[in-house]
Amino acid sequence: MLKIKCLNNNQVYKSAGEAGQALHLDRSNITKVCKGKLKAVKGYRFEYINEVNEVNENRVNEVNENEVNENEVNEVKQNEVNEVKQNEVNENEVNQNEVNENRVNQNEVNENRVNEVNVNEVKTKITLTPDHLKKFRNVLTQPTLDLLTYTNMELIESLANDIMNYRERVKNELRKLAGAKNNDNQPQPQQQDETGWDEYERELEANKNNPVMVEKPQEKPQPQPKPKNPYLQDEDDDDWSTSFDDDTEEDVIKWQNEHKEQFTEEELKKFKEEREQKKKEEEEKRRKQEEWDALTEEEKARRKEEERQFFMDWFNNSLDRSKEQQKKIDAEFKTEMAKNKPVIIEEVKQEQEQPKKIYKTINPDSLSEEEKEYRKKAGVPLDIDLSNADDGWDDYEIDDSVIVMR
Repeated sequence: MLKIKCLNNNQVYKSAGEAGQALHLDRSNITKVCKGKLKAVKGYRFEYINEVNEVNENRVNEVNENEVNENEVNEVKQNEVNEVKQNEVNENEVNQNEVNENRVNQNEVNENRVNEVNVNEVKTKITLTPDHLKKFRNVLTQPTLDLLTYTNMELIESLANDIMNYRERVKNELRKLAGAKNNDNQPQPQQQDETGWDEYERELEANKNNPVMVEKPQEKPQPQPKPKNPYLQDEDDDDWSTSFDDDTEEDVIKWQNEHKEQFTEEELKKFKEEREQKKKEEEEKRRKQEEWDALTEEEKARRKEEERQFFMDWFNNSLDRSKEQQKKIDAEFKTEMAKNKPVIIEEVKQEQEQPKKIYKTINPDSLSEEEKEYRKKAGVPLDIDLSNADDGWDDYEIDDSVIVMR
């Protein structure tokens, strides 16, 4: 017997009418959802289920005698099986003691394995909530150029931070469950002190009452800062300026040879690549400038117009693509929200313009010449009957300087 099951609350209904009455839905739409013609009705999803008919109580009295005999045979066999199992119980108890000893050793192995859990390999599944989807929808449905504004980028970054914080919390919980120690809390291996200054401080602390017995080492050396290479760009320095712009290639090679032992091969190779790249950029810039200077004023104006037209075409195409993308995102958003819970989207109904009143028509020849002249000046059609219209003049543009007689 086919029945209808609501996937939202797992409730089973006898018919579409019963389901529609319980959930205040149209039963025809519920049937369409069950047949696959619709995905959902106001966020509710349904499917057909086939339940086995209940057994008729009268059939209980019609038990076959052969089935009774089979039950008796099963009882006899069960007694024999119980006797055999009873004999095996004693053997199992002996084996159980050996198993318990093995389990003790296994527990020690498991404790060692727990400490070896690699937390970085744990994969977490993050489910976006409806609040996250709303944030995405508010951002992604904007035009393309609005996506580049600071406000929308701030929303995206805040959403990303929420996800990363959630991921970090999951990792911490897994660390606690696995019993693994946090690597951040592990003591770092101390570097060996070659100057003996740390040993002196420890002995001084231990011999506070007799500091003369502690031999003071040489003056504690200060770490020498590494000289900064003016010919290498510092990636962390935003105010870096090319101090070697005025130097010749010979000056650069001379400086490198003097400080060669202070820098690695990678740093020197990086410097060489930067110099070559800069030469190529300067050569390309100089070549383009020469080509531009050689053009006439008409050619320069034509190229500027082509660049402007190219940008306008690209801008218009981007807006068209953003509109299509917005429709696609709206459809995906409604589908995702329907899977979680019903979403009521209030649509703003625009006030429709009231149609102008329709008046009876008359024969323009029935009007006097004076009235025709007044109507022409007022912009009122000659074939409109305004004799019974109280506010008929309000529907037409009338010159205030013209007095119309009715």
